[in-house]
Amino acid sequence: MTAFEYGTGIWAFGQFVDRYAGDGYGPSRSTEEMLDAAAQVQGLTYLDINVPFATDSLNAHDVKTMLDDRGLKCRATTPHIYMREYSRGAFTNPDAELRLRTRNRVEEANKPLRKRILESKGLSLDQIIRSINNISSFFLI
Repeated sequence: MTAFEYGTGIWAFGQFVDRYAGDGYGPSRSTEEMLDAAAQVQGLTYLDINVPFATDSLNAHDVKTMLDDRGLKCRATTPHIYMREYSRGAFTNPDAELRLRTRNRVEEANKPLRKRILESKGLSLDQIIRSINNISSFFLI
């Protein structure tokens, strides 16, 4: 029998915001602080990482390095496209600027996936972009 592996959202280790608490639950923490806390949980392997990251200056490569350093893995990245500003839609919002921010946020969230697929399948970047741009959660197994 295969051993179970466990995961949770990175938000469980810091402040998270939802439609019921627009100012957030829990203390505000940096990405590094949340990863440090997650690394202390025995048996935890995977995290769902929100994009943008809690620490604005980080990119996907920085976060991947921090995960590796702590023995953690990213199972999924979830772009923040569900907040109040998206109440009229994200990809379909009548505001062209917001639609562009949505696209940019989703593209940032799926950069690691694109790279992994390109390396493993030999597909062109254009093929990858067309196939995954409208997905809001990207699995990074």
